[in-house]
Amino acid sequence: MRARTTAAVLVAGLLAAGCGIQGSDVIEAGGPAKVAVPSSTERSRALMYLVTPDGELAPVVRGQGFPAGYTVAPSAMVRMLLGGPNDRERAAGLRTEVPARERPELVGVEFGNGVVRVQLGGPVRSLSARARQQVVCTVEATQPPDQESRVELTGSDGALAPADCEIPRG
Repeated sequence: MRARTTAAVLVAGLLAAGCGIQGSDVIEAGGPAKVAVPSSTERSRALMYLVTPDGELAPVVRGQGFPAGYTVAPSAMVRMLLGGPNDRERAAGLRTEVPARERPELVGVEFGNGVVRVQLGGPVRSLSARARQQVVCTVEATQPPDQESRVELTGSDGALAPADCEIPRG
């Protein structure tokens, strides 16, 4: 009995002493997680691109429950993008680089010769490179997976050279 009591006291003492692991402060382990861009076969929802708190472009799902393979028209997605982030997206720290005071309205979208022309009702040359990429990537996300199209932005101050989304498609 005495051996059991001694063993129990030893075990309890060891447990009380812990494992010898010392406490430490929080250790930084790198930047935030990266967002994976959905592959073209996963595009059964509407995607638009917003700017994350660390300045990267990220796809944001707008609307769900579309039939498999369904994509929303480029004009509808550009209109959503020009409307800026919704309350949920803003609460997550997402934003747009298209300035609210200069946010142009969509005039139209045309297709031809491997180029999708997005005509905006305001100037496009004053848009930042990231704002331009927001529009380009949003439009490219609406295109069928087997269709390679460049996106040309046109506005009241002329046309920009056709561009590709700099975020690789899956």
